[in-house]
Amino acid sequence: MLSYPLMGYDHTQHGRLRWLLWGAAVVCVIGAVVIFSADEGHISEAERTAKQIAGWLCLVVAGICGGLVFSFSSLTVRDEGDALGLQFGPLPIWRKRIAYADISDPQPARSKLIDGWGIHWFPGRGWTWNVWTFDCVEMLVKGKRFRVGSDDKEALAAFLQSKVEER
Repeated sequence: MLSYPLMGYDHTQHGRLRWLLWGAAVVCVIGAVVIFSADEGHISEAERTAKQIAGWLCLVVAGICGGLVFSFSSLTVRDEGDALGLQFGPLPIWRKRIAYADISDPQPARSKLIDGWGIHWFPGRGWTWNVWTFDCVEMLVKGKRFRVGSDDKEALAAFLQSKVEER
């Protein structure tokens, strides 16, 4: 994980959906084990093929659920000196830096269900980076709406406002 000098803001929010995804992955792995270990007895070749496809499909779904957990189970928002850093994790695959010079009008807000969780763009609503809850900080980035989900929205909005006022 990247390391930054101690600066003005660093907060990680953990999503609760990860437990549901872990549960789905475990159920799918158990399903695959049951399917692959079941006695094949006197079944036709077509039934054997269908059974194998079902087992592999269970493993693929388990892998997708596990991948989502490792990619989107938390959102870290931190001050990186000249920019706000966003990173889903714990695997740092999805990252974004937003220069403070490009930010204007940061305000605590609430996103709508249509904005979703994860990384989303919706026409007329802009970008949303969110891991859990509908609390967020809404701002303009180069004149376009951008939402950062946070269970610490008041402090994040105040921090961003101080960075906007420094310019």
